[in-house]
Amino acid sequence: MIDSEIEDALDDNATVADRACQAFVGENGEKITAAADTSGAIPAVTNGPKLYAVTLPGDSPPREGVLQFTPTSSADYLILVQGGVPYALQSASGSPITAAEGGVECSDGDVPDGYTYTFEAGTPYNLTFGPTSAGSADRPFKLVIALDPMVAEP
Repeated sequence: MIDSEIEDALDDNATVADRACQAFVGENGEKITAAADTSGAIPAVTNGPKLYAVTLPGDSPPREGVLQFTPTSSADYLILVQGGVPYALQSASGSPITAAEGGVECSDGDVPDGYTYTFEAGTPYNLTFGPTSAGSADRPFKLVIALDPMVAEP
């Protein structure tokens, strides 16, 4: 579901980029701490669009972490990650996932370019962040995953 504040700020013709960008400029993301690795339980994120404030485990760089995303629909999803935090996507088995499309831009200069990925419903994917350098991801960073609004939720 789309957060009501985001939905209220947009019209019916808003694109996935509009919705993701609107979510990204929010200030109060849901706090989530990434797992250190994939050996145990991995915290999950959803396809709102919803703003997350992600914290990586560890006290000093290089810091790394992983979150899991299981799409509800087979569709294209836009991912926005705050600048300076490297990330990669893999299937749960570790195969890399490459962007289907890149360079989606938001009108707000503080929002990074987003990348669109094609995901299959019910298939878990891992978002691996890091390794970070000194000063990068010392505090929570923003993450938004947005489902193309033209796709009906199940």
